[in-house]
Amino acid sequence: MTNPPSKQELLETIHQHWNELNELLAELSEEQMLDPTVQDNWSIKDILAHIATWEELATDRLAAGLSGTPVNYPVMKSWDDINAYNDERYTANRDHPLEKIMDEFHRIHDEFITQVEKLDDEFVAGPMPFEWAKDTSVHTLISANAHWHYTEHIEAIEKWMK
Repeated sequence: MTNPPSKQELLETIHQHWNELNELLAELSEEQMLDPTVQDNWSIKDILAHIATWEELATDRLAAGLSGTPVNYPVMKSWDDINAYNDERYTANRDHPLEKIMDEFHRIHDEFITQVEKLDDEFVAGPMPFEWAKDTSVHTLISANAHWHYTEHIEAIEKWMK
């Protein structure tokens, strides 16, 4: 078993993939950002709101883990829970204008990065400090809600662009 990445390695990887996503977005017009056929019935605007939603949830999980306080977002124990949360957040965000979604996308990402920067390597390498988190490690929580997530949607956007 290999050691998990250090906080610095995670941050470098996150920044690399974040930059890749933003470079891809810079190529697109507003019309393209609003096309509802990018991934299932989601537009790029919807995808960005979705990414922000999960970074916000991860920021909350990390802050609660550090402080020992309860989380503010629902605990999800199954794919059905995750899909229901995605649907709920999609419905809440779908009518927001692109500019608002873009602002939140960047603001929430900055908050997420600030929270990750507060962590030490020992915390990043350890398990999430919640009984319901089972064997999920902190670095897995970070990766799943950052660069792994960006890559999933970058691939979908690139496929749609072709």
